[in-house]
Amino acid sequence: MPTDKTKAYEKGYTEAQTGHDDALKSGAEAQAATDKSKQYQDSYNATRAALQGRDDYLNSRDKVNASQYESNPISQKGYDEAYTGSQDGVNDYNNGAVKTEFSGKSKAYQDAYNMIVTSQKAMADAKVDQDKSNNYTGESKTNYQDAYRAAQEAVKSNPQKEVSASASYNYAYDSVKGASDYVNGQDKQAEASKNYQESYDQADKGHDAYQDNAETAITGKSQAFIEGFTSAQVGTEGSNAYQSQTAKESDKGQSYETGYEGAKQATEDGLEKAPAKTDFSDKAPAYQDAYNTAYPKAEEARKGVEAALAGRSQSDLVSEESNNDDFKSGFDGAKAGFAGNRKPDNANAQYVAAYDRVEGIKAALANPTVELLESDTHSESYKAGYRDTQTGMKASLNKDNKAADSGQAYTKGYEAIAQGVKDYQDGVTPMPTDRTKAYEKGYTEAQTGHDDALKSGLNKEDDLSGQSKQYQDSYKATKAALYGQKDYLNSRSQNNKNKYPDYQDFYTEGFEGAKAGQDSGLSGASANTKDKSAAYKVGYKFGYDSGYSSYLNNLGSGQLSGQNDGENGRPLADLSMFGGTYSSSYMAAYKQAYDNYQNGIAQADKDLTNGVKVDLTGKSKAYINGYNSISANMEQTTVTHVPNEGVLIWDMLDGKPVQTTSYEHHKDSVRATKETKVVDGISYTKLANNRGWLQTKYLADPSSKAGVVNYISGYGVLVWNSNQNAMKSSEMTELSLANVKTYDEKVIDGISYTRINAKDSDQWVQTQYFKPAEPTPTTGVASVGNVPANHAIYLRDKNGNMTNQAIFANTAWKVVSQKRISGELYYCLGNDNQWIEAKYVTNLQ
Repeated sequence: MPTDKTKAYEKGYTEAQTGHDDALKSGAEAQAATDKSKQYQDSYNATRAALQGRDDYLNSRDKVNASQYESNPISQKGYDEAYTGSQDGVNDYNNGAVKTEFSGKSKAYQDAYNMIVTSQKAMADAKVDQDKSNNYTGESKTNYQDAYRAAQEAVKSNPQKEVSASASYNYAYDSVKGASDYVNGQDKQAEASKNYQESYDQADKGHDAYQDNAETAITGKSQAFIEGFTSAQVGTEGSNAYQSQTAKESDKGQSYETGYEGAKQATEDGLEKAPAKTDFSDKAPAYQDAYNTAYPKAEEARKGVEAALAGRSQSDLVSEESNNDDFKSGFDGAKAGFAGNRKPDNANAQYVAAYDRVEGIKAALANPTVELLESDTHSESYKAGYRDTQTGMKASLNKDNKAADSGQAYTKGYEAIAQGVKDYQDGVTPMPTDRTKAYEKGYTEAQTGHDDALKSGLNKEDDLSGQSKQYQDSYKATKAALYGQKDYLNSRSQNNKNKYPDYQDFYTEGFEGAKAGQDSGLSGASANTKDKSAAYKVGYKFGYDSGYSSYLNNLGSGQLSGQNDGENGRPLADLSMFGGTYSSSYMAAYKQAYDNYQNGIAQADKDLTNGVKVDLTGKSKAYINGYNSISANMEQTTVTHVPNEGVLIWDMLDGKPVQTTSYEHHKDSVRATKETKVVDGISYTKLANNRGWLQTKYLADPSSKAGVVNYISGYGVLVWNSNQNAMKSSEMTELSLANVKTYDEKVIDGISYTRINAKDSDQWVQTQYFKPAEPTPTTGVASVGNVPANHAIYLRDKNGNMTNQAIFANTAWKVVSQKRISGELYYCLGNDNQWIEAKYVTNLQ
């Protein structure tokens, strides 16, 4: 109040001030006291109207109560001025243009304007928990405190708005609540105040402003606008934190958490091929933003995972794939997961989710009967991979049609079971050891169904309820095969082919198997179901047992005797005392068996010549006996002597050796029998096919070592005989470079002597004249051949003697060294008993 005014002036000022203050205390609804002065009542009513104008703007943005003040110009002006002040206060603050000069503005205008601005500042301070009420006085301080309190209450999880609160409280509460509801994804309250709704919309605009341009300036913007902008900004930070797999910050607030969770859920949905979420009515905008950003990235990553699971390699990717970071993250993560490689520390969300998904697939394949527990703590991607794979396995066990476009996890589970079943039915046995437990599950289900059907036979149908469809399928397939074999053996007619209409192929397999089995049994051949299906084997077994039983019964005693003699290569029996039936059956059986016996001998003779061994699988007993009679009593060996010189062949007349005019030469391969004879201290070995005798010393001996005489070319070294503890000259010599067999050593008078030619000979050469054949280290891979494809090649020991180990043509072996034995080149394939002659090596790389 000016100090230079009259008392009358002061009286009028005071009346107006008191009416104004009382109206503020009473509110817009209370009438002025009738016993007060006209000046008091006018001021009271004007202030009351101003409060109503302010409240009408804040609550409805419309002059809904203006008509009641039209009769009183003073009240009408108060109403209009406060309405306009409130409107300008809201707009100016939202636009960052708050007035500091009010020339020409009424008290009603200024009060409404300042209440709005003060409340906005209180809301901003409450956001950061900084109470600055001490910066205000009087009515402004009250407005600040009320607004500050309301702003803090509005953001609580269960806010309780004060009843009959001040305008500043209501304004702040509704403003903060509107923005808070938007940020937290709550629906806009249609019945709420206009102020609430504008705040909600302002937060929406702030959110959109960030999405349009993250660099938008927010200085001077309303608190609701800033709240929406900041929520979008912090939500994006949370989304980025998840997608980059950086540590989640705990002090970033709810929007950060919401953005993080939105990106996480989108990544899981995209990797699981779940439809993209479209209903976000219960989610905050930050969640929706993060989800919509992360889902397309996860979709691309899933395509990469599918490519990896389908077995595609890096070189198979087209440029659109290899240049797509999200696709590559999924591809690389899945590949690393299958390889069991460690996840990189800097892997992004798509890589990690792909890796975890594959880990889940692997775990499910390894545990086909183990359900994932609700309490499982693995990631959602791991659990999704596990569940999808289990779904595929269950569908396969139940023989459901494979779901279209179901994804590779489902397919992996489905096909693992199906492959196990197929392999069993196709006769793949034993079960491969490099398969998954899921494969084993399918294989075992089919095997168990098959075995149970065989146990129950055709006179009983088991209760199959509770069994998997694969088990039931295998069971019924085996039953159909049983009917097939029965029909063939009983009537040769397919009477029961429709017994199991869905399994007629298995019936046919059983029928055909019985026919082949019976034919084999009737001929006396060995049973052979190699590479045949399980259903075929069922029929074959019954057919073979039937045929072979008939075969044995029809032979008769003469046939059995003739076959037995022929199979063992015996001479014809004297049949003069037997009747014609016996003799004819004997002769027929003998001829067939003896011919097979001779065929076996001929094959053995050929194999010994070539140093190989034929596969006897499926050959008759007579054939095998003939073959073994040669291979067991003879051996292919090598003549060892001075290079380019021959070794005399002898006849044996009346137990005495007689020279012939024939020779075997150094390195010649000869067939020797096990028969030896010692005459005048010299050992002789009989050659096969009555070709004569060779002195045993010239034949390779497995118990000997190969020795080469090392002396002056063209000269020989003296051979000694032992005489107790002394040596005397035999006047015989061994020529330099002669290949001789060496055995044990002994020392006489400080000189070492080596026994030669035979392990029991009394022929010795000073050890100093022998040089060992040392191997030379060699690396490479030798391709083996130069023999028929189904023949084996015997390996040699370090001295060139044949061992009982053999390898087959068209195989490849690592070479470790080479050396010459008796002048011939050999390659070592491993240890000292694994040498092969160079003539059987077609290529060395």
